Amino acid sequence: MVRIYADTVSETLLKLSKEYKEKHGIDLELDKVIVLNEIANAGKIKFQDLSVKHFVNKNQLKNVIQHLTDLNFIQRTGRTSDTQYIIHKSKLAGIKDEKKYLSLKKQERFKQIELLKRYLVEFKEIDNEKAREILNLPDSQISYVSRLLSEMLEKNIIEKVRKDNRKVYYSLKE
Repeated sequence: MVRIYADTVSETLLKLSKEYKEKHGIDLELDKVIVLNEIANAGKIKFQDLSVKHFVNKNQLKNVIQHLTDLNFIQRTGRTSDTQYIIHKSKLAGIKDEKKYLSLKKQERFKQIELLKRYLVEFKEIDNEKAREILNLPDSQISYVSRLLSEMLEKNIIEKVRKDNRKVYYSLKE
């Protein structure tokens, strides 16, 4: 018998372990518990940061992350090189975890707004299509970017400068 002492006690981790055992009839494997614990403790973490930990190799880590994502235990946030992993919102346990989740999601939106502002400082105007390109969002996210630009309008960060065909162009409000 091997006893492992680790800082793996959290309400969320216990909930996920119990759910896994009820669904599959076996305990959650140690590599998955360790990865979940790292994500839960960090709040959100990049693959690269997980891979430098000495508990699992990169190929095994890819498989563990894919399995945990398929189970909806974790979810991706961010795009391309800024992709990070967080505990899936449906698996949060208690108001403390829910507040932490909302805080992490707000940070991502804040970063997107700041990136658009920096772009506007340099290039003076932007439209929805250009904003999606800058934020590395697919065309399917057109309504998300529209809401983001509307939010910036409401906060008096940007203003409409012109309309050309069906495109609306924005610039920083002076």
